Parts: sequence; C-alpha cells; structure tokens
Amino acid sequence: MISLDQIQLLEQKVELAVKKISELQKENDFLRNEFSALKVKSDELQKTNTEMQNKLTIFENDQPRIEQGIINALKYLDNVEDSVLNTRSETASLSDTVSNPIPQTNTPPVQPASVSHQQPISPIEQQDHFQSSVFTETAFEKQADEETDNSTDNSQQLDIF
Repeated sequence: MISLDQIQLLEQKVELAVKKISELQKENDFLRNEFSALKVKSDELQKTNTEMQNKLTIFENDQPRIEQGIINALKYLDNVEDSVLNTRSETASLSDTVSNPIPQTNTPPVQPASVSHQQPISPIEQQDHFQSSVFTETAFEKQADEETDNSTDNSQQLDIF
C-alpha cells in the first residue's frame, strides 16, 4: 500500500518540478528575447559591413584616379611655377636690355604674312589652343613684345631728323 508519507513526498517533488519548469520557461523566454535582439543587431552589423565593403571597393577603384588627379595638379602647379620663374628671368633680362640699349638700325617695317585660306577653327580647338598657350606666352611677355614693337615703330616715326 501507499502511505501518506510517500504521497506527500511525491507532491513535494511535483511542486519542485513545476517550480523548476516555470523558472526554466522564464529563462527560455529571456534568452529568446535576447537572441532576437542580438539577431537584429547582427543583421544591422552585416548590413553596415556590406555597405562599408562597397564603399571600400569604390574607394579602391577611385584611388588611382585620385592619385592621378593629384599628380596632374602638382604638374600644373610646377608649370605655373616654371612660367612665373621664366617670366621673372625674362623681365630681368629685359630690364638689363633697357638699361643697356642695343644700337638701332634702319630696318624696314615688317610686313604681315599673307593670309592663307584655311579651314575655320572650331571653338573647341580655339579653347585647346588658348589653354595650351596660356603657359607658353605670359602677359608679361606679350606686354614686353608690344613695347618693343611700339618703340621700334616710334623710333621710325621720330627718325625724321
């Protein structure tokens, strides 16, 4: 037969098991919620990682163009610097020439070259020519050339005496 003590012992074990099952269910719910939150965070991090990899790929692809742009800019600045230095040296040589004038001779005026009938130059070609000539002939050189031309013309006009 079953005694009362055995029934009470069984009842205690059942209560303990129910209590333990309830605690485990709460812990299981907590872990599932935490897992869901971590899963969302993991998805966000993977998305961010993918975006960063795409940006890195774009940057790596653009890197040579960026470097070439910097190199071109540095070459451009070197050309500007060389042009300025050449202008200064030419201006200095012009001032030496002005302080030590060359004896003038009577030379006939230069006749303009005959105009040949060429195809008209497109605006793009004109722009390319302008851009390439910006650093080959500076404003100082043009002014010095004009002054030289004017002084030659004036000397011929005043050479009446």
